Amino acid sequence: MIENIDFRKSEHYTLSIRLTADGFCFSLASPTEKKIFPNWESEIDLLLSECGNLKKIFKQTEWLNNPFGQVNIIVENTRHLLMPLAYFDDEQTEAIFYHSFCQAENEVVCYNILPEENMVMLFGMDESTHDFLTEQYPNAKFYAKATTLVRYHAKEEKESPHTLFVDLGKTAITLIAYEKGQLLLCNSYLSLHDTDIAYYTLSCWKNLHLDQEADELRITGLTSDHAELLHVLPNYLKQVKCVEQSEDLDFKALVP
Repeated sequence: MIENIDFRKSEHYTLSIRLTADGFCFSLASPTEKKIFPNWESEIDLLLSECGNLKKIFKQTEWLNNPFGQVNIIVENTRHLLMPLAYFDDEQTEAIFYHSFCQAENEVVCYNILPEENMVMLFGMDESTHDFLTEQYPNAKFYAKATTLVRYHAKEEKESPHTLFVDLGKTAITLIAYEKGQLLLCNSYLSLHDTDIAYYTLSCWKNLHLDQEADELRITGLTSDHAELLHVLPNYLKQVKCVEQSEDLDFKALVP
């Protein structure tokens, strides 16, 4: 990937960085060419903090210090909260967020507005990481991974009666449900064993009163890592679709 890019023209590219509990993923895209280049993943040193790992990678990886036309930082975790835009007050962001989550040390609460859904996504991330990346890229935009998935699927879900998406991330799964283009639900859980993922999925299906015969379950993300899950779910639901080459929907959602 890196060898084929002229970083003298780095302003023409979009850089996206996904932060997960066990590593980072870097993606470069050319908006003019509508092209996303192959990703580069980096594991973390467990003896270092998240911010410490990023500083180490930036020191070792010269091209990351170039200026880019757009920089997206995507946070994959379960600490996010969806709420109606009409009730949102940005001065009360932390108070609203910590009404649902226990306070965490060294955490900053960010938010993404989803105008088409009339919703706001609040999410927490490591404050030191936020400050470091803001220093590196002053115009960087921060997103919950759940936000990017909602944005991506919203473009697809206009007429389907009911659809439940299960995105299989590296450290978390995200469940998103729609009814005729209307967002019904967006929850994330730590990605455990396939039996746990099946439990969360079927519980969500039951709570939303979805039809086992007619409504559709679409599985995206790291599907190749969950063979047992793909084998089990069709025993309970008739319309199960595994979406191939869907590992990086979060990156794709942010490319203009």
